[in-house]
Amino acid sequence: MTTVLGSLIGRTLRATVAHIEGGLRSYDLRHPFPEELNRKLATALSRIHYAPGAWAASNLRAGEVVDTGSNTIRDSLELVSDEEPAIAVPEGPFGIVSLHRFELLNNRRLLTEAIELLAGAARRTPLLFVDHPVTIAALERFGLDRHFDATAFVRVPRLLFFDFVRVERRCGFVVTDSGGSQEECYYLDLPCLVHRVKTERREGLGENAVLSGMSADVLGDFLADPGRFRRRTALPPASPSDVIVGDLERRGFVSEAGVG
Repeated sequence: MTTVLGSLIGRTLRATVAHIEGGLRSYDLRHPFPEELNRKLATALSRIHYAPGAWAASNLRAGEVVDTGSNTIRDSLELVSDEEPAIAVPEGPFGIVSLHRFELLNNRRLLTEAIELLAGAARRTPLLFVDHPVTIAALERFGLDRHFDATAFVRVPRLLFFDFVRVERRCGFVVTDSGGSQEECYYLDLPCLVHRVKTERREGLGENAVLSGMSADVLGDFLADPGRFRRRTALPPASPSDVIVGDLERRGFVSEAGVG
């Protein structure tokens, strides 16, 4: 929603609106909701569209489209220093679980299936489970707290981006319903199970990332051997942020002295 509000403010001020991550689509307004609707609105309000790859660029029909080659999260990851994580992590292999979407949390059967499968997998490989506030509420509502413990299936607090990436870099795989985490895993080359019906992103699908479709069978198959899922595609050489800044310079919005 912040992207839509920012676009509306820009249009109200009669400024040129540019949309980073333009062209991402699931083509289903229900999945993910409301992000798919927000993206379509941001597209309609923008004049310049910075699309993170050829597929995203092909989804755009109006305005000026610039293919940045990859997502700017790639540059953000490179800003994270290689310090020790802010929380204790297992000495051996471990996985991260981050689930917070309402499609899952509001469905007792789907959430119970997922938590039970994860708890079973945690007996083989420890799992760190991120405590999103909405997730905590759902676990309590459905009585699923009992599946967690202090050594195998461990609940950990939400972390700031840099701190979370430092933990990600040390883990063996990720189970998530976050599109952003899907992208992080692609650029970090981490096996990733995307526990959603649909995703608006193509990074990693068929390589390191598996889309579950909310199927417990797919989740279970992934957890049985996550290490077999790895990125096979070489990353584009250009920094997507450099592509965007270069384009803004050519348009006269940015100069060596700063923002115009």
